[in-house]
Amino acid sequence: MKDWKKRYDKSIHLFQNGEIDKALIICEKLISENLKNTSALNLKGLLLYIKGDLKSAEAAWKINKDFNDDGISKGYLKDIQKDWERLALYDQALKDIKGMYINDAEKKLSVCSESDFNKINVNNAIAFCFIKKGEYEKAKECIDIVRGIDKNNKVALDNYKVIKEFSEEHKSNINFKLIIIPLIICFVGLVSYLLYKPVSQYISKVRTNYIASKSVKKNETNPTDKTNTNQTTTNNTKQQVPNNSATDKSTENSKQGEAKFPIDQVKAAVNDKDYNKLYTIITSFDKNKLGVNDKIAYNSGEQLLINSGVGTFYDSGRSYFSAKDFAKAKIEFEKASKFSKDTYLNPHIIYMLGATSERLEDYEKALAYYDQYVNNYYSGDYTAECLYKLATINNNSDKTKAKQYAEKISKDFSKSMYYNSTIKDILNIQ
Repeated sequence: MKDWKKRYDKSIHLFQNGEIDKALIICEKLISENLKNTSALNLKGLLLYIKGDLKSAEAAWKINKDFNDDGISKGYLKDIQKDWERLALYDQALKDIKGMYINDAEKKLSVCSESDFNKINVNNAIAFCFIKKGEYEKAKECIDIVRGIDKNNKVALDNYKVIKEFSEEHKSNINFKLIIIPLIICFVGLVSYLLYKPVSQYISKVRTNYIASKSVKKNETNPTDKTNTNQTTTNNTKQQVPNNSATDKSTENSKQGEAKFPIDQVKAAVNDKDYNKLYTIITSFDKNKLGVNDKIAYNSGEQLLINSGVGTFYDSGRSYFSAKDFAKAKIEFEKASKFSKDTYLNPHIIYMLGATSERLEDYEKALAYYDQYVNNYYSGDYTAECLYKLATINNNSDKTKAKQYAEKISKDFSKSMYYNSTIKDILNIQ
């Protein structure tokens, strides 16, 4: 008796310390040893309930009610129909998120959050919505709720990582050395610049005076040379002038042909977070052809586009997409795509480019983007849908390819809504 109670208390302790899966394992062992352990059955049901496995939670409570006549389980089962409704609402919210209807998803999830059912998944989804809206503090609150229950939850950890990357407000544990040292460097640089300017002017003045005095002395010493030089210059003026003009013109044209990197404009755009201006400048120059100073400015602009610009372009694209302005949406998604390679938004951008191209009836590009998503993110959220699009669109032009994609749906996504009569027709399944 004391042994099971000790293990049960341990499972409670683990649950309270954010290790829900370990707590669940202990409950399973206790129940396997004694089906009449009402406490373990109730706790198992509750843990599954919070994790969102309503069917298994209901089964645990029904066992406790039927075999042990447990009153607590009866209470849990009394209002479970409302939780089934919340589960259906949660599934609808996920579809809204996939369709980028974030506000609609948030309203549904708000209803789902009124109980502890599916608490982990609901709060992860709400956090995602807040991140998409740029409300990082609210997102962090939801993440903290999840990590209080499951501190190693992968989705919550990924969401928190996103906040750290894209929000200045959540750069926690400030390292003051990283602030003070750059300030000292800037101060020293400013003082050096202020001292350098008058000193350089003085040196320049001395140098000019020196050259002038040397020239005067030379002319005074060699008056004959000066006369000869003047005569030679006069005699050859007609021959020399055309050559010098051609050279000057060639040099001038060469300089005009090479656009100067606008380093000051880049710095200003970085300070103002003017992503559109930065995009125009950064995409107009080859970094490998720039000098050191220009390259440093280029890198700072490029990094800002990666860290923040991608999200801004993506959100702008989604707004246009929701408004059915697909041409403008495509422009914004393409801008985001150029700098999204190593960001968490990359799969979403590829999918949205496919969806936008499809709406614009550019099926060739749509297929290319859907294929790119499937090849790079096969375990992603949109894989089944992309395969479905690849199968149905290709069915009008290349039935062999269409069948290949349909077979993948049949094999890997047979329980999804995308394995339907349309796919079965492509596979010639009666």
